Amino acid sequence: MKGLLIKDFYLITQNKKTFLIYLFCCAFMALSVDVSFVAGYIAMLFGIITMSTLSYDEYDRGMTFLMTLPVDGRTYVREKFFLLAINEMIGFVTGFIFMAISFAFKGQLNTLGENVISLFVFTCATGALMTMMIPIELKYGVEKGRIVMMVFYGVFGVSVAALSRLLAKPGNFALSLIEKLNSIPEWVVIVFAVLLLICIVMTTYLFSLRVMEKKEY
Repeated sequence: MKGLLIKDFYLITQNKKTFLIYLFCCAFMALSVDVSFVAGYIAMLFGIITMSTLSYDEYDRGMTFLMTLPVDGRTYVREKFFLLAINEMIGFVTGFIFMAISFAFKGQLNTLGENVISLFVFTCATGALMTMMIPIELKYGVEKGRIVMMVFYGVFGVSVAALSRLLAKPGNFALSLIEKLNSIPEWVVIVFAVLLLICIVMTTYLFSLRVMEKKEY
């Protein structure tokens, strides 16, 4: 797995100029928009960069070559999940630095703690959602996989919008249910969220293993 990590980090560094341009743009965005949004965008950007390594592996029958090396599908999947975790951690630290500098200039360091917690939660959620792309792209290929994910996110967005309109109606049963859920202790919500993220990651990991076991190169 060490060799695969070195390969992927080498591929990522080949696009360091483009990445630095993105960070430069984020620095300017932090002057005009909420820096918390910029920090979250950085965390998501690192996840997207991780997914781009799948494109490099697939290019010019690269996967066929990789599977001739002392590497099996299980090791390949494990490396991608580990790489995503590392990059999301780097994204979190980078976003935190942006937030700390911005709040220091604005004299709002007293609000840094709350925003860091929100950034950490968003980073974990982003990483978990990114893992959903791995088995899809491994099964259908990068291009078809992106189409499948776009359809999924589109359906998810429409569902959220429809639910928001439904909840906006007065006297709605769902709205009263949400008000009852608000009375649930915060620690219960946190534990549930952590368990949910773990379930998503474990499920996508097992699906990825199954896809790689069935593929022939």
